[in-house]
Amino acid sequence: FSLYEEHNRTMISLGEWINSALKSIDTSEEPLSAFGADPRTLALSSDAFLSAALTVARSLADQICRAQEVEKYPNNGTPRQPYLPTPASDWADSVTVYLSSSDGNFFFDGDHRDLQPLPFSSDKDPSDHPKELQDMLESVIGNVPHSEKENNSQDMSSNNNPNYLSVSSAMLTSPSNNNSDNGRCDSQFEGDDMQRIYSLGLLFYELFSGGERPAEFNNPPTVPKSDTKHELDEVDQDLHSLHNQSEPIDLANNLNIFDDFGDAELKFSFGVSNGRKHDVDSSREQSKKKKPMKRTGTGQICSISVEPLKSKGLPWSLCNLIGNMLDCANGDLCGDESYRHMSDVASDLQRMLDKPRTYLDDLDLAKLAVSGLQLNETIFGREAEFASLRGAYDRSISGESELAIISGTSGTGKSVLAHRMGSFVNTRGGIFLSGKFDQLQQATPFSTLAAAFNQYCDMLISEGDTSRSKKVGAELNRALGKESFHLSRVIPSLSAVINQDVSQPHLDEGCVDAQKRLLYLLCQFVDVISSSSGAPVTLFLDDLQWADAASIEVIHQLLLISGSLNKSKQFFFFGCVREEEVNGNHPFLRMVSSVCQFGKHVTTIPLSCMDEGMVNTLISDVLRLSPRLTRSLANIVYHKTNGNQLFFSQLMISLSKDGLIRPSLSRRRWEWDEEKIQSRKLPDDVAKFITGNIGRMPANVRMALSVLSCFGASAKITFLKALETQLAISLIESMEEAAAEGVLDK
Repeated sequence: FSLYEEHNRTMISLGEWINSALKSIDTSEEPLSAFGADPRTLALSSDAFLSAALTVARSLADQICRAQEVEKYPNNGTPRQPYLPTPASDWADSVTVYLSSSDGNFFFDGDHRDLQPLPFSSDKDPSDHPKELQDMLESVIGNVPHSEKENNSQDMSSNNNPNYLSVSSAMLTSPSNNNSDNGRCDSQFEGDDMQRIYSLGLLFYELFSGGERPAEFNNPPTVPKSDTKHELDEVDQDLHSLHNQSEPIDLANNLNIFDDFGDAELKFSFGVSNGRKHDVDSSREQSKKKKPMKRTGTGQICSISVEPLKSKGLPWSLCNLIGNMLDCANGDLCGDESYRHMSDVASDLQRMLDKPRTYLDDLDLAKLAVSGLQLNETIFGREAEFASLRGAYDRSISGESELAIISGTSGTGKSVLAHRMGSFVNTRGGIFLSGKFDQLQQATPFSTLAAAFNQYCDMLISEGDTSRSKKVGAELNRALGKESFHLSRVIPSLSAVINQDVSQPHLDEGCVDAQKRLLYLLCQFVDVISSSSGAPVTLFLDDLQWADAASIEVIHQLLLISGSLNKSKQFFFFGCVREEEVNGNHPFLRMVSSVCQFGKHVTTIPLSCMDEGMVNTLISDVLRLSPRLTRSLANIVYHKTNGNQLFFSQLMISLSKDGLIRPSLSRRRWEWDEEKIQSRKLPDDVAKFITGNIGRMPANVRMALSVLSCFGASAKITFLKALETQLAISLIESMEEAAAEGVLDK
């Protein structure tokens, strides 16, 4: 490819890029700079450098992954010359970094004639290269026409201040000493793939340490044979002195303060050789494997510690990623968290780039120690379903009349998806009205709709902009006239908007059908708030299987007068229903059938239980760990919950409360006890599980929940305060405790 030709010097060596990038970062505003902290160390842990360095690392991992595919699956089925780099400890010397400007152009800086080109990028015509290799390089570097590259080189030759933090890609070129043994990793473990992961781990160590090579390579430790007997004698003497103690040693009581450090590297000095102490790793995690053999000599495998990287302030997740790559040196004895495939390395790097707050940043252990595990509704995926719901919304407010139905069994995440849609509507400047039908209030017509509209009136009143409230009130008075009094009787907060006193007696002129009058007034209410605000109105109703016939008729009329029949009415309706609890005679299904006959489109979004892969994705997001590390836990949780989303969230909170999933101070991450989680007995039904959780709550919380259940699915704080006064019991404090346990939503 002409990108590598000498006249178009767009490349910069990795070492030069590291130094230039760190120098370009201003650390004077960092808090620690006032205390004399090293600017280079501060720059290493800065977001700007980490983002750029992760781009370099991801690009290199992608290159090797694609080369593996080329070598594994050649187009014509015949073996080709190997494109994969030879495992070695000096890969960092053969990396070039490509810089890009904001307009996508490449920068170059200085003369880099010492860089070795790729063996397959010499004087050959690009058409001579295998097509799969061309595709691989174009995907990493980008396919830039030859003439365009020449123009870019000429235009940028005057640019003396490139942005070193704007990285386009990086490329590992084959070292010039490919056929020699110098620098080659000569250990025998699980083939070249594991060796390449180890070699890339060494490269990453240098990349994120600011160009420093591991101390183990600079000063490989040696243990003279003449001192071996002396060390064993000292160990024997120490053990003999412990054996002669008059009192027994209670290790359980004396070491319990280190329980949290069970997975850390607790080290005890047991001998001295050449003035250097030797360590024994007493962790449970490391006890599963032997200490790797340390070898001397250029390029040979040795155990590498990532503690120097942590001391530089780098995120622990990044240090652990590099440590898991270097752990490949242990071969068959490598740990459970070590990498087995380069594709996993590339995926984890991409996650750190895409979601740094989740997968890169360190945990706030002080906060987690108080709050425990917190589940955010935004983690529950459903991207395809959310896209379908958004599409229905966009079509509806554009003039088409459409409704959407989210169906599924209890606990599949219908309400979570609906609330996410509500946040989307609000950010788009729309009006989102929501209500929830109650199984105990089916005999009260319009109660759920009235509650949804009452919330909107409360929002208008609480807003600082009184002009909007006055405008809506004036429009309602103009459209409803004296009939607004009847609407205020079912929507209490409306009286403050239209400035009407509903406590005064009102002369009823004798309505033939009061229910039809109220149906008309509710439809007029939606029409007025849409036209007066100029924003589309979205109405969401939950648990439609418990809807009353009168409320369904209001929805029916709203759908008929919106969309194609009246282009000015921007209205969208969607709801949630438990499909197993409705039949063909249900009022809601009859309404859907009716609007379809009028040409209205219905979008059905079925939700099923999550599969094991989705459960693992959720646990990965919640615990902020790579999915490859949470896979075993996800397998246990999936089989205990059958993928039910409500069951999943309740179980995860319960495991956190019981300390089976907990933050570890020593490891700076979440950890869990798989054996105890696996052995925990759970009911098959989520309702029984929640009932069991409620039964274990304090008596005052259970009583408060019983009182609240008498008033439907929800209650206002003001109502609870009044109820507290009348009953002389504490309700709100108990409700707060129930909400913290995940039983209630606040």
